[in-house]
Amino acid sequence: MQRKAMSVLLFGALIALFNSAPGTSAKEVSEHSALTSHAASGPVKGKHPAVSASQLPLEDLHDVGYILQLIRQQAVDIYAEATRRKTATDSAVEPLDAIPNQPLLGERDYKPLRKAWIVFFMGAMEPLARLLDEGWRDASEEAVELKVPADKKPVLDRMMAKIGDSVTAINEHLNKCADVLDTTDSGNIVIAHEAVAIASEVSKAEQVRAKAVRMFGNLGEPGTYTRRSK
Repeated sequence: MQRKAMSVLLFGALIALFNSAPGTSAKEVSEHSALTSHAASGPVKGKHPAVSASQLPLEDLHDVGYILQLIRQQAVDIYAEATRRKTATDSAVEPLDAIPNQPLLGERDYKPLRKAWIVFFMGAMEPLARLLDEGWRDASEEAVELKVPADKKPVLDRMMAKIGDSVTAINEHLNKCADVLDTTDSGNIVIAHEAVAIASEVSKAEQVRAKAVRMFGNLGEPGTYTRRSK
């Protein structure tokens, strides 16, 4: 599949100066997830055609922020599933929009881990993390050159390295979740801790992304990059 011009900006426009190696992809959860298995098998009659992560057009820093928000929400959902209390104190169900800053209880205080739900949320998060990983690979090919002052490039390099570290860490935490699902019957506490860690890495990356916007503008917009000739 040929890459369109906008796919060159698939986060690569943000990190064309990024020098680190791409983070390792999280373990595939497609064998556990009906959603990803449908995506792998192609369009389903009567439904929208499947779209892979490489086809999603991330054009600029604002889009990167949106993807980070989506990853964060999946982490919140994983935490909520892993910490379902055996004894409910209120019949009302309040939506969880952030992971609470409070210590976890013991494993026996939570309902048994429903792996299918964890897989569902991981199946939504994994393509997003992979999307950012593919951006690192595009950047390593130096497909684009950002128009930033030469004396500012080292600053941008360091900022992108920090974001890259967070993306790599997110993938590693996803791998740990997959290990728990494959090897144990419980694991509520481990899964909850990994969700907290993922949300923390998203916050780190978002802080750097927002700072980059303030310093360099919304990199990826027309005029902030040039496509290198092959």
